[in-house]
Formats: sequence, structure tokens, C-alpha cells
Amino acid sequence: MAKSKVPPKAGTDPSQPPKRLRRSRTRGWRMPADALYVGRPTRFGNPFPTFGDWTARAAAILGYPLDPLGVRQASLALFRGWLLGESVRPGPKGTALNEGAPSAQAVVVAVAASGHPPEPPKVPEAPPPLPVIRETLAGADLVCWCRLDEPCHADLLILLANSPPPT
Repeated sequence: MAKSKVPPKAGTDPSQPPKRLRRSRTRGWRMPADALYVGRPTRFGNPFPTFGDWTARAAAILGYPLDPLGVRQASLALFRGWLLGESVRPGPKGTALNEGAPSAQAVVVAVAASGHPPEPPKVPEAPPPLPVIRETLAGADLVCWCRLDEPCHADLLILLANSPPPT
């Protein structure tokens, strides 16, 4: 496997792969100096909420279960589609949209058209480009508010930041 040409961040141990850490408000907790926060409202944050009415409607449209994990998976599918400019992966039930695998923007429009929709998420027009993700996040531990036993957008960012660029 080819090594990334991006050097690890200062203070990180190159023998340890980057990991996700959970941000905390507990007394005495400090974010490690060499870790990077990637939650909202940073440019690397997931603009699609991982819970709530809007995301539940998006999950239903995309065919994800309407339990907390299914709604979280729908949010992460929207994030991945938006970030990579790909179609959003439908859930196990298949999408309710006629176009098969829709774009993240098509899901936003479909939720808005579903009648009395909740406030849509504020999604930036352009996600951070992959070279910026690699340059900024490669080798660093990433910090988010998500529980460590649940899927999180930071997991995708770690994967993208530390994989070799396409040749």
C-alpha cells in the first residue's frame, strides 16, 4: 500500500493510526493539543443533523429505518454524498424517490416538498475539497461530539484524510 505524501501532524505518533475522540464538557477534560475538532460549525462538520424531525423525514425518503441508528446512518449517507459529490446510498428499504440513488440536494428538496417540513439544515454549497481534507486532517486524531460506539462523520474524514490520493 502506498504511503501518503502528507507528513503527520506535529506531536502525533506515526506508528499509531489516527482515531476519533469524543469531545466532552466534563470537568478536567482537555482536547489533546495535536487533535483537531471536526464538529459543527467547522468546515469539516456534518451539516446534516444526526437526529430530529428533518433527518427522520430524510431517512424515510432514503429507505433507512426510523430508529436512532437508521436516522444516524441516513445523516452519514447524506454527508458522504455531499462531501464526495456522489449519489446518496439508499437504505435497506430503497429510496422513495423515482431517480434511484439521489443527490444530497435532491433529498433536501424532497424533504421540503413533504409538507410542513422542519427547518432544513444549512448546507454549504461546496464541501471542503479532498486535497484540503488530506492536507489539513492527515495523521491527526479527530474530535467530535458523537459517541464512540456510534458511526460518525469523523470516521469517514479519517479514512479520506489518510488514504493515498488517487493516481
